[in-house]
Amino acid sequence: MYHRIGLTSRRAERKCLTEVARNARLATQTALPESANESKQDTQDMNTKASRYLILYGGFLIATGVAGYLSNPEKAKTALKSGGLFGALSILWGVLSACGVRWSLPAAITTTGLLALVFLWRASVGWLAVLDGKSEKLVAPVLITAMLAASAAMLPALFRCLKTRSTPAPPTGSQE
Repeated sequence: MYHRIGLTSRRAERKCLTEVARNARLATQTALPESANESKQDTQDMNTKASRYLILYGGFLIATGVAGYLSNPEKAKTALKSGGLFGALSILWGVLSACGVRWSLPAAITTTGLLALVFLWRASVGWLAVLDGKSEKLVAPVLITAMLAASAAMLPALFRCLKTRSTPAPPTGSQE
């Protein structure tokens, strides 16, 4: 997208960060009632938290995919591909959230929810194989269960961030 308007990715990144800083300055300079300023600050803090959570979650997915691949390089190429793809997608959601893109948080919630369902399915299949006596398949269900746990922890955190962002500031001032 940025290449169409003549920006390199590095310049686009700088532009995004500059815009985030400018928006933060404008938010603190706005003459709003005190409770509205606090609410706006809480929203910005939650967006920052959501961005950090998503970037860390994406890094975890990538690392887990690499670990799955290294445990069985012949058969675990999909672990590397899926961990890398969905880890990169989560990092992208985090960066877009930091840049103030409003739809990035609902997209992250949708992606994380779908991944949690897939991880639940794959973990149950893996653990059933281990229970059937295939102990050589133990690494995959352990890693998938770790990804499921991370996804399950991410969803409430992301919903809290979404709820905080979409909650309007309570009206203040005297009624005349």
